[in-house]
Amino acid sequence: MLVTETIEYLGLHEAIEGTPEAAPSNGRDSTGLLPYFDPVYCSDGSVVSVDNVVLRYDVDMSFGDSSQYVEHLLTKFFADGSWAKIYRNNWGGKIKSSFKARVGKGSFWLGVSDEMPSGELWKSAIWVDFNPNKVGEHAGLQALIGMLHDAAKSVGIQRFDIAHDFPMERDRVMMGKDRKSYEWVRCCGAVSEALGSRGKPGFSRLYDKQAKEKLLSPLTRVEMTCKGDWTSSDIRERAPEIIAFSKVREKALGSTRRHITYKEALAAALSWLESLEEPVQTLLVRLEPEARKATISLMSDERLPCFPEEPVTTAVDAMKRRWLE
Repeated sequence: MLVTETIEYLGLHEAIEGTPEAAPSNGRDSTGLLPYFDPVYCSDGSVVSVDNVVLRYDVDMSFGDSSQYVEHLLTKFFADGSWAKIYRNNWGGKIKSSFKARVGKGSFWLGVSDEMPSGELWKSAIWVDFNPNKVGEHAGLQALIGMLHDAAKSVGIQRFDIAHDFPMERDRVMMGKDRKSYEWVRCCGAVSEALGSRGKPGFSRLYDKQAKEKLLSPLTRVEMTCKGDWTSSDIRERAPEIIAFSKVREKALGSTRRHITYKEALAAALSWLESLEEPVQTLLVRLEPEARKATISLMSDERLPCFPEEPVTTAVDAMKRRWLE
C-alpha cells in the first residue's frame, strides 16, 4: 500500500507522497496528528497499536527513598519543571505518592506504593503509566525508564491497552455481543459503546476517533484493556464482535420497485430514527436477543477482523522488547 493511501485511511490532514520508505519513522506523520509508536499496518488498511502501558518496578528501597528517587529522576530528565507531585488514588488505592509529567501535548504518571506490611519499610514499587503513541518517543521518558530498569529487582507489565483503528465511519460499526455489561454513551458528539467493567481486563470500547481527534477522514477505534501477561490468543478469545453495517439506506430511499423488501423497510425505519438524531444503537439494544441478532444480520455486510492474531502478536512482542529489555 502506498503511503498516500495509508495517510488517507488514518484521517490525517496531509498526504505524504511516495513509497513506504519515504514515510516518517515509527509510523509518525509529518503533521504530528494521530501519532503511532511501533504500529502494525494490516492488509485492509486498519492499524493495530499499543495505546497504554503500565509498568511496575519492584525495588529494595523504602517508600520514602523510592519517592525521593523518582523526584530525582524527574528533576534530572525534566529540568524544565514540566512535572508536579500530585496525590492520585489509583491502582487499587495502593499508590501513596504520585507524579505527573507533561511531554508536549501528552503526559504520563509515576506512582510509588508501599508493598510491605506495617513495620517493614524496605520494599516498595514504582509504577509508570503512559501512552506510547503520545509520549513513547520522548528521550526523557526513555532515559527515566532505563534508570528504573537498572534500579529495580524485577520489572513487569501490569496492564496495557491494545487498539485497532478502522478507516470507517463510526455509524457503520457496532459491537455485536450481548452482555449485561453493555453500555453506550455520547462522547465528542458521537456514540461510544463499551463492554465489561471499566478498568478491568477485557473491558472494550468502540468510539469515533475522527470526532475525538478532529480528523478529516473517518476513523473508528476499538480498544481493549489487557493483563500484562496476556498473549495474542488471550486477546483474540476476549475480543468483541465488531459488525460493519451495510449501506442499505440509500437503496431503500431510492427504490422505485413496487415490492419493497424487509431489508429496505428496515433501512428506511433506521433512516427515520437517524433523522431524529436518535442513535440506531438505542433501538437495537432494546430488542430481544434473537430479534437483535436477526436485525443485525439483515443490516450487516461483514464481521470486522478485530485484533487479528498475527498483527496483535507483532504489536505485543514489540511492546515487551521495547519496555522490558
